[in-house]
Amino acid sequence: MEIRIIMFIRFITAVIIILFSFDGLAEDKINKTSTSRHDMAKSHIKASEPINVDIYAVLDRVFDINISERSYKAEAEVILKWRPSKDDLNIISKLKEHHYSGSHAQEILEQIWHPEFIVKSELSRREQLFRTVSINPDGSIEIFEKFSTYLPIKSEMTSYPFGNLDLNIGMVAFKHDSSEMLFKPVSFSIGHKDSNDSIGHIDRNDNVIIGNWSLLGKSMDTLLDNRLSSNHDIYSKLSLSFTLKHDFLDSLQKIFIPILGVLFISLMLNTFSSMRFKENIDMRVMGQISLLLTTFALKFTLSDDIPSTHYLTLVDYLFIITTIVVIFNLLFSVVLGEYYLDGGGDKIRKIEKISDYAAPIITLGVVICIFYLNIN
Repeated sequence: MEIRIIMFIRFITAVIIILFSFDGLAEDKINKTSTSRHDMAKSHIKASEPINVDIYAVLDRVFDINISERSYKAEAEVILKWRPSKDDLNIISKLKEHHYSGSHAQEILEQIWHPEFIVKSELSRREQLFRTVSINPDGSIEIFEKFSTYLPIKSEMTSYPFGNLDLNIGMVAFKHDSSEMLFKPVSFSIGHKDSNDSIGHIDRNDNVIIGNWSLLGKSMDTLLDNRLSSNHDIYSKLSLSFTLKHDFLDSLQKIFIPILGVLFISLMLNTFSSMRFKENIDMRVMGQISLLLTTFALKFTLSDDIPSTHYLTLVDYLFIITTIVVIFNLLFSVVLGEYYLDGGGDKIRKIEKISDYAAPIITLGVVICIFYLNIN
């Protein structure tokens, strides 16, 4: 009896082992088959011509241009248009409507091949405001998307507030590399003012560029770009570039008049308030101290209008020159006043006269050189 039980247990064990062995072989076969199918599909895609995706772009708004933080926000609309494959045509031919949005659009995109993109160098992920899918009578498919993005300012600002601000919105293909998909630029406009706009045309739309900026030019280009996520594959990139210029009157009344005003008053205070008269000593010293504190306060007040960079801009140089001149005039007034109080005579008067002429001339020459070197 015991022998039969042992034989039965061995038989059951052998059957279980055989079944698991067949199951493992079947699973390996399935995995190999699916892998080979995936490789075949991938090689088929690589071997075929890349799909050209037409791009129509509209820049709706450029706002919150923050020079201090070197960043800005933008809202844009894009249309991605392409011709689907035969398999995708069979799927969309069963659809009853020609336009879909929301969850219905997402369901359609999950069933068919479609282009996807990311915005390069974003400071935060782009916000998709809305998206629609349209099936055109000629069989082509369009994705319309409006999005908002937060981007850095990368252009040099050595001559700020002069010079131009070169901004760029870079759209890079996300899933499909250049062997599968290529962006093809068709049109790029600033706002919806001109429906017949070409890529090189400059729009004048005050509702698009928000702030004290004016549009100088724009361009739309495509190139191939690499991503950190892939060291081998190259992806298509669409570059929406536009150039802005800071309004001169805003710079004049915010920056140049206050800074140059402090500099002028400091020089005039020394030139026309001779220390020969005791009444001028306290007024001149206290005046220079007030101007020095005004310079520091002005620098703090304009912090949001001055770019934070690792190099010196034109505005930085003007603040440095103003601070040095005011400090020099303050120390010179203190020393000169002390000599006059101690009974200094004609010798001190000659030094004061030389300073009255030399200080404005040297300061003017330095300011002109700084403007010339930074603007040119």
